Amino acid sequence: MERQHNHLIVDRAVRTHAGAFKPEANTNCRDRRYVAHARALNSGSIGIALDAMAGARQSPFDAEKYPITHEQIHTLVETVADLCDTYQIPVNPYSVLTHAEVEPTLSVKQRSKWDITWLPDMTKPGDPIDVGNKLRSLIAEARL
Repeated sequence: MERQHNHLIVDRAVRTHAGAFKPEANTNCRDRRYVAHARALNSGSIGIALDAMAGARQSPFDAEKYPITHEQIHTLVETVADLCDTYQIPVNPYSVLTHAEVEPTLSVKQRSKWDITWLPDMTKPGDPIDVGNKLRSLIAEARL
């Protein structure tokens, strides 16, 4: 698990683990004691990872031995909804997004990050914005 690069990680058994620092560490990244999870976008950001997709390929698509599970998505959705409530984060494409959405949404170049473009029940990766919209819809429902 990449604790240095995420505030929270949802493992294969659907347990949530703390990363190297709490989300508050990313309030100000000048002290270099923060979680670096998205290039040039770490200040004020919270990084959450799923322990999944190790060795996966985008094209031709192969989820390998550790695909994202429905249970992980459920826990991710509940966790993000709780964080949005706690930190008063609006659920929209500019404040709650996947790595794959960063470039097309925020125009900040990233290094080959295609997560999350595939969800359980998909046969191949989809459009990052469509997948992000699906996740945000689930997060918004969880907040009700």
